[in-house]
Amino acid sequence: MKHYLRFIPNLISLIRISLVIPTVLNLLAGKYIFALILFAIASVSDAVDGFLARFFKWQTDLGKILDPVADKLLMIGSITALWLNQIVPLSVFVIFVFRDLLILLGAAFEMSITEKTPSPNLIGKITTTSQIIYILV
Repeated sequence: MKHYLRFIPNLISLIRISLVIPTVLNLLAGKYIFALILFAIASVSDAVDGFLARFFKWQTDLGKILDPVADKLLMIGSITALWLNQIVPLSVFVIFVFRDLLILLGAAFEMSITEKTPSPNLIGKITTTSQIIYILV
């Protein structure tokens, strides 16, 4: 298999990052159906890039950073837009943002001490899936 194929998951993560701004702008504009479609595409792409990286052993150090950053940008951007449009209450907004910021700070702290990128765990995956479902609903 070609060596350059191992960067496909990273490309998918970059595409997911590029979907954040149009998703958020459409949410803010009240174009919820289009925003929902973009959010769903971004969410599915998260599963696809993770599957490809694990199945084909295409994990990269860059991907270990890009994937969670893409997730956090999508989640924080979407929940912020929904809060600004008064779709979700302040308490939900605070919980989402606080959780994601804590994860990012914790990962940055761990990387500064161990020089290793933290791996996601099952609880984190379940929580992120729950957040995606909440936003989609």
